[in-house]
Amino acid sequence: MKENPNIYLEEVYEFYNDSLIEKKVLKNKLESETELEQLDRLATEYEIYDEIDVSEKKFKNMIKISKDNPKIWLDYSTFLLR
Repeated sequence: MKENPNIYLEEVYEFYNDSLIEKKVLKNKLESETELEQLDRLATEYEIYDEIDVSEKKFKNMIKISKDNPKIWLDYSTFLLR
C-alpha cells in the first residue's frame, strides 16, 4: 500500500501556520508588557539560565521602580532564599 505524500505536506503546512500564529501572539504579548512585567520575566529567565547576578539586578530594578509593591518584595525574598 502506497502512502500519500500530500498528507505529510499538509501536516507540515499546518505546523508552519501554527508556529506563525504562536510567533505573532508572543510578539504581541512582549510588546504589550509593562516595564515591571518585563523585568520580572527577565529575572526569572536569567535565574533559570543560572545567571544569578543578572537576575538579582533585575529584581533590584523592580524594587527601585515600585518600592511599595509587596509582591516584588516577596519574589525578591524568595529569590534570595534559593
